[in-house]
Amino acid sequence: MPKVARQGRIVEMDPIQLSEPFKGAMNNPDVAKLLTTTDENGIPHCVCKHSMLIVEDDGAYHGCIAYLELIEMSQSYKNMIWTFNLNKTVAITTYNPVDLTSYQVKGVPYLYLMEGPLWQQMLKNVWEVLPMAEPAGAWLIVPTEERDENFSTRMKAEDERFYPPHREWLQFRDASYARRYGTK
Repeated sequence: MPKVARQGRIVEMDPIQLSEPFKGAMNNPDVAKLLTTTDENGIPHCVCKHSMLIVEDDGAYHGCIAYLELIEMSQSYKNMIWTFNLNKTVAITTYNPVDLTSYQVKGVPYLYLMEGPLWQQMLKNVWEVLPMAEPAGAWLIVPTEERDENFSTRMKAEDERFYPPHREWLQFRDASYARRYGTK
């Protein structure tokens, strides 16, 4: 179980169990994988990163998401350091353009690797695609929340959240809302 510094204390964080659709998306090379971080001023930075994997072994990093930073001192690199130091979260979003599915996982960066078997595996994987790459290191992210971002799922959740208290309320809503719930 990863140990993370939070509010001046070391706490153990157990990664959430990631869904099979998200795992499948992470393993699919045709799916876009977006990493969203924030800088020290809270300004978001979102980039497409295909150098991510879910750690499936039974070791200490099981269930974590490993992200290989390919360019030292890039904006993502700096933001990951700020995120780590300021105890913030990052978001990883997958989007499959074929079936239009999308999933988002939020997590906490907790460890930066520059050696070891996981580092070696990630180097081997990236060098098969980019032999000239000189990666800076690998971040381990503890997933804390997963969200299905598919349109129908989100629409249903929003409809349930904003279901009107009485049907007369519909006359004051727009036409698209009335189409979903009816006018009477």
